[in-house]
Amino acid sequence: MREWNLKTNDPLHLIIAADAQLTELDYANDHIWELSLVGGDPAALALQTSYGLRARSMRLFPQFLSQGYTLRDPQNFFLPPVVKRNDSNFIEVCFSPFAEVNVQYEIWAASSHVLAGRFTFINQNNHTADFDFELTGLLNPLGREGRSMSVSQVGINHVLSGASEDLQLVCFMTGGPGANNSPLPGLSLKIELEPGGARQITWALAALASTQESFDLARLTTAREWEAEKTRIELLNASRQIEIHTGDADWDAALAITQKIAAGLVYSPGGDLPHPSFVLARTPEQGYSLLGDGSDYSHLWNGQTVLDAWYLSSLLSPGMEQFAAGWIENFIAVQQHYGSIDWKPGMARQRSKRLAQPLLATLTWRVYEYLEDDTWLERIYPRLMGFIKTWFNSQNDSDQDGFPEWQHPYQIGLDAIPLYHSWLPGSQGVDPRAVESPALAAFLFSECQSLSRMAALLNKVVDQTWLKQISNRLRELVESQWDSTFNSYLYRDTVTHQHLPGVSLFSFRGSGKQTLDYSLEPAQRLLVRIKTSDEKTRQTHITIHGQTLQDAQSEEVLPRQIHWLYGEGRYSTRNHFTRVDEVIVRQAQAGDTCTIETIDFTSQDISLLLPLWAGIPSAERARELIVKTILQEYLQPYGLPVCPTRLWPVLDDSTHHVSLLWNQMIVEGLLAYGYRQEAVMLIGRMMQAVILSLKSSHQVSTCYHAATGRGSGDRGSLQGLAPLGLLLQTIGLRLLTTKKAVIEGFNPFPWPINVQYRGTKIYFESQSTRFELPNGHVVTIVDSKRHVIRLP
Repeated sequence: MREWNLKTNDPLHLIIAADAQLTELDYANDHIWELSLVGGDPAALALQTSYGLRARSMRLFPQFLSQGYTLRDPQNFFLPPVVKRNDSNFIEVCFSPFAEVNVQYEIWAASSHVLAGRFTFINQNNHTADFDFELTGLLNPLGREGRSMSVSQVGINHVLSGASEDLQLVCFMTGGPGANNSPLPGLSLKIELEPGGARQITWALAALASTQESFDLARLTTAREWEAEKTRIELLNASRQIEIHTGDADWDAALAITQKIAAGLVYSPGGDLPHPSFVLARTPEQGYSLLGDGSDYSHLWNGQTVLDAWYLSSLLSPGMEQFAAGWIENFIAVQQHYGSIDWKPGMARQRSKRLAQPLLATLTWRVYEYLEDDTWLERIYPRLMGFIKTWFNSQNDSDQDGFPEWQHPYQIGLDAIPLYHSWLPGSQGVDPRAVESPALAAFLFSECQSLSRMAALLNKVVDQTWLKQISNRLRELVESQWDSTFNSYLYRDTVTHQHLPGVSLFSFRGSGKQTLDYSLEPAQRLLVRIKTSDEKTRQTHITIHGQTLQDAQSEEVLPRQIHWLYGEGRYSTRNHFTRVDEVIVRQAQAGDTCTIETIDFTSQDISLLLPLWAGIPSAERARELIVKTILQEYLQPYGLPVCPTRLWPVLDDSTHHVSLLWNQMIVEGLLAYGYRQEAVMLIGRMMQAVILSLKSSHQVSTCYHAATGRGSGDRGSLQGLAPLGLLLQTIGLRLLTTKKAVIEGFNPFPWPINVQYRGTKIYFESQSTRFELPNGHVVTIVDSKRHVIRLP
């Protein structure tokens, strides 16, 4: 295992929680902690949590007393804390409070309900060292029965105990400690070390429903064989982590932290999901369900989408592919009659009642390349075919032209798209069912390509013919949406199949009747915007009279149909108007403004670049999209934002953010079309955003500002992790399992990158790739062709 020397100004992520591969996690009551190297009140090397918001705060930290002086603040230590190991459930920190004493501090999340630690004190001097060691606990409780931490006795043992909400906290420490004499409650031990001598102290803090249960769990945890448990963790991590040396310490740390966080998101099976699942973030504020089953959890814990699973699978190392296979099985488990699959099934039987993103076959083929299990693939295949066909029924393809529509903005998996978003400044709030999106067609095209590979492997001749027809149709439809003026694919109207720019028709204030005479050619949907004078929701009722393509004479807009937020309402008409004669507005106040305009189908965002990822455009068209649009319209210091930079002045700040998930898709497209240097440049910018966040806040974020790199959104989010799989793919490592490695191409980065996994070392350079196998054999590749290397 690689040993680190990470200080507080280095990339760090010090969240620690129990590991699903070593213990069964408690979905409704999972205690998650964070280690702070500096700061706090008081400043200390502190473990802290809120027990899923059941306490205002809980902090546990050491302090050292010698010659009447108390050392607690790490900034006053002789040597400040340095992180040596940083696993999902195990952290090791070394420091020296005094010149003559070195301390090794190991922290282990043994289960969902108990955290343990071990201090090893070593006297480096040639004379005896003696000092008082105290383990201090500060609890700011919640609940009528809450009480702060204090020293109490359970039998003959002095322990730290407290209560918050429904938890009884007990901290047990070995060595027979007593109560300390300082103002802060803690357990105290007298430490005397001979020259070169050492001593170990172990503690465990458990939080269960009763004091006795917590005491028993804490005491039993300190009695466990620490070295044996540590070895188990080391062996597990060696089997599931890739060690990467790029020559840049920040990059190496960020890539290692990404693997740590990704592994920590994996969760034990629950509800009607038969296989291990995952959550989207794991922080001390999460992990507690007030209802007791997780059904009240937020979006970060109430399920996972196929898009989430696709991204997480690219971050997990060899040995973890069985988990990705299990996620596919979980989606299949909630499938209805071999057809629709829910967008976001959860471990507490949560359902979104929306159709999953068409990315499941693409994910399945990725997993199959690792597993090479034909029996598994044959069992899954008919379910995938049933799912893809669901996308082409009349519910999802209203005009049955082979170009389905999203049914809800959530399905897309990308926030802040101006065309769909219902409240951001500059956004339109259009119903996705009114739009045919090249991004959806690109997803479906990729699915058909993956299913075609499966059908060929399984000899499904009839399916191959159908899939080829659908693929050709999707390619044709997407290509018809190319607009050379914008050098981009564009959205189009579901009915008219036009992608016209938006035009403001008229605007007026308050309630009343407006007589108009506007003709529209061709027929277009109308977009109604209402801006209130006091940012309050209205019961506004609007009637639009005129002539429509559907031969209707008017359209009623009821208050419940208007999407309101922060005093702004939006509505897109069901009908396509060829003429607008009259608009009647009721229940609006004098200062309210009502604007009617046509939908702007030329609105651009990063999802319109997805045909590049799917491999749809020709080489020439791909070049135009890359050179004229991606590199000129989107490229920013920290990646590709949601919208082109020329639109920033009229759009909300959230459209300036970089989604690493969507950036990964675009970079995969660059690689597929041979733009490797552009891929290297973009990966570098994505990495810098992650590193900046890990240095400044010791966390990752959902997204990053394209110009400043500032993180925003949910902290600890899956979608903010470094693009590990993309980096490996770029240097030529297309596949790595316990049995083989598949390489193709050379490392395009301007520095060598070395990868080590289970004793195999791979050196990626600009003109060669070298394998050093555990059995001593060396294999050197000097051409860029595809090679399969069998691993011993």
